[in-house]
Amino acid sequence: MNKHKIEIHTERLILRNIDINDLNQLMKCVNNIKIAEMMNGSILVPYTKVIAVNWINKHQLDSINSQCISWAIAKKEDNQLMGSIQLRLNTVPTSAYLSYWLGENHWGKGYMYEAGQKVISFAFEKMQIDMILAECLKRNIASRKVLLKLGFIHQDDVLRIEKFFKREEVFEQYHLNNLTNTLLFKYESSV
Repeated sequence: MNKHKIEIHTERLILRNIDINDLNQLMKCVNNIKIAEMMNGSILVPYTKVIAVNWINKHQLDSINSQCISWAIAKKEDNQLMGSIQLRLNTVPTSAYLSYWLGENHWGKGYMYEAGQKVISFAFEKMQIDMILAECLKRNIASRKVLLKLGFIHQDDVLRIEKFFKREEVFEQYHLNNLTNTLLFKYESSV
């Protein structure tokens, strides 16, 4: 499988490679304190052009090295980046870590759930991943709702220092295994 060239389509979205053409839209979406404070230091504000270029290069390199598959989330109608979703392979070969963000203008419209469903199916069906892990800050209610709707099971709460503001935060940890996903899919299909 060519892990650095994977495009996935949903009803409303294209999940595609991130590239330098996304630079301006990336900066527009991410330069937002509301997003930065939920991302544990992976997004800084102000979000400069240098940071954005480095982020694009890192995700392209990770995909080529098969450490991570990163997709730009774009609407089919205009193909403009509005967020990102990643699967980072863990040291245990059959597990991966899911992370994501979405520009504020696109919150509350079901886009992350739609993208998450396809990425999870891809991980279980095409990559033979057995378990997907994810986490969110306890105060990130929207992210928790997405994870739970996707079928993730709350595993633990961990107190640690958040990277951006250097404050103690409770991180909720979740997991989804292939069996749980299969059962959930069968249940939703039968309703």
